[in-house]
Amino acid sequence: MKGTALVFPCSINGNSTLTTTGIKSKIKTKIRHGQPVIHTDLNVMGEITETSCRKDLSNPKVLKELEKEVENELQKEVTKAITIAQKEKSDIFGFGDSLSRTNPSYWGQHKQNWENLFSSAKISMNVNVSIVNTGMRTNPYEVN
Repeated sequence: MKGTALVFPCSINGNSTLTTTGIKSKIKTKIRHGQPVIHTDLNVMGEITETSCRKDLSNPKVLKELEKEVENELQKEVTKAITIAQKEKSDIFGFGDSLSRTNPSYWGQHKQNWENLFSSAKISMNVNVSIVNTGMRTNPYEVN
């Protein structure tokens, strides 16, 4: 994915939008006790392009807080998508391709049963978000 807009809550009644300018992901696979273990690193760079929250976007501390909020929201959304894919036994993220490259002998023995192995695989994730720009006025207008 080259870019997308991520909408996330930033107050009780408000949302902000992070428009991504760069997304990189890494998939690492290992075999533990005969079962695949998958770890994903997701690094996202972007800019705040819209907000209905009254926050001082010129304050680096506020931007760091927003980064954590986006990381948490992204972690939830991606985990939800992976859980659904595992339930449906559909490796839409290409974890099997990564496993075939890093552990070709294991893959050769188990590729026929990958759907079942994938559905029960342990998957962990690390999400890192960097807000590189606000892309807008630093002090949003008050919302009534």
